[in-house]
Amino acid sequence: MKIESNIVQSTDKPDKVAVMLIDVQQSLLSGIENRNDLLDAINILIRSTKILNLPLLVTEQVPQKLGPTDPTLRPILSHIQPVAKTSFSIFGCAEIREKLEKEKIAHLILSGLETPICIYLTAIDALKAGMEVTLLSDCVGAIRT
Repeated sequence: MKIESNIVQSTDKPDKVAVMLIDVQQSLLSGIENRNDLLDAINILIRSTKILNLPLLVTEQVPQKLGPTDPTLRPILSHIQPVAKTSFSIFGCAEIREKLEKEKIAHLILSGLETPICIYLTAIDALKAGMEVTLLSDCVGAIRT
């Protein structure tokens, strides 16, 4: 008896996904109304990247002026060295671009601050670069006036 399978196996590898944690610095968080909820959601995201074995890249916007990543997140980020940036988009930072290219990242999951500036411009630049983008609505925040 011969059994044939109708299952087609793809030789294509799935898109490589990376999570970006953008500029979650204490000085920026201080102006965010729901900062505790945001930090809780980001904490879950960071722990999830470890469980799912997803690359996690962390940036800090001009840390010499705005300070480091929020201290409540540092214990679970001890294995990651944040990348300092001076541009709003992460794509303005050569070190980040090189990491994304080296890892052949095709899909970015964006989290962090400030939604109308750094997150937005990063998403636009990623789309221009041909990447897929996912925004985690409970893991992004902005100062509201």
